[in-house]
Amino acid sequence: MIRAGDGSTTMDAAGVTELYARIFAALDEAVEEDWERIAVNYEMEIDGDQLTEDRIGVAIVRDADGALRQVQVPFTEEAKRLFRSLSDAVLARDGQRPGAVDLLMDASGKYRFNFDFGAPRRIGGTMDDQAMRLARYVDLYRADPSPL
Repeated sequence: MIRAGDGSTTMDAAGVTELYARIFAALDEAVEEDWERIAVNYEMEIDGDQLTEDRIGVAIVRDADGALRQVQVPFTEEAKRLFRSLSDAVLARDGQRPGAVDLLMDASGKYRFNFDFGAPRRIGGTMDDQAMRLARYVDLYRADPSPL
């Protein structure tokens, strides 16, 4: 079995929670500006021994004049490794690997992970509104800036 992450295949609930917190910290550290929300869609597919990944991450920041804008989230090697480890943990827990992981993070420290077990959209060549929704996330956030 090919593993996407660090090779571990079993993880208890506390280990998954710790992994969530480490992903939060890695993304928080990677964004150089003060942010209000981070939104990530991380796709992953393993075909034989070939790992394919596609990731989009945006941070919503507020300028000095109060205007909202979005900036790209850089994915460090550590963040990528953590997402791969999360994929492995979900595979071990649920018996299937997610095609995509969605993550919303608030600056308050709250976060929400969602797993999509369908085929990854962008990796599969689908560039529809669902696959590209984070390209305009700032507009969605402006319409509903409610905390998580």
